[in-house]
Amino acid sequence: RLDRITFANSATWTPNELELTDGYIRHFEKGIEVDYETFDTHRIERHEDPERFIGNEKDPRAMTIKELREQIAYKREAGQISRKEQVKLFHKTAYPFATVVVVMLGAPVAIRFGRAGFFAGLVIAFFLSFIYWALSFATLEGLSENGKLHPFLACWGANILYATVGSIMIWRTPK
Repeated sequence: RLDRITFANSATWTPNELELTDGYIRHFEKGIEVDYETFDTHRIERHEDPERFIGNEKDPRAMTIKELREQIAYKREAGQISRKEQVKLFHKTAYPFATVVVVMLGAPVAIRFGRAGFFAGLVIAFFLSFIYWALSFATLEGLSENGKLHPFLACWGANILYATVGSIMIWRTPK
């Protein structure tokens, strides 16, 4: 919970601290401002890399899994929301399984339609792939980034749903 905000006209970074000049600090309790103080100079002990504070944060889509985990841990420790990073982390782990899921759906369709129904099977496969994409990326991940759905469920939900449907289709395919 936010307990204070510090503003300054200038700041100097040293290896272990941030020296702020000509500013003020607003103190809060339960979201209500309770104190206000001004300062000429104020020092804050910091051990983070200054790059974190100057807006050079990479786009979560361009981060590696390791970078995403580090960013999530950093934001969690700082009390910040890391939902977008969590969604991208789960996306990077769930997306490779999409090929397995599509094969689980495509195999029963190919067996049912055979050579004679190649075009029909192809149309169905494209339709199912589009629905899979729309469900997983456009809908579920969007809901998750806006806080309406847990990131794990958003990214793995379509895989779980389609793998279940594919398993049922494989089980019901004539031998």
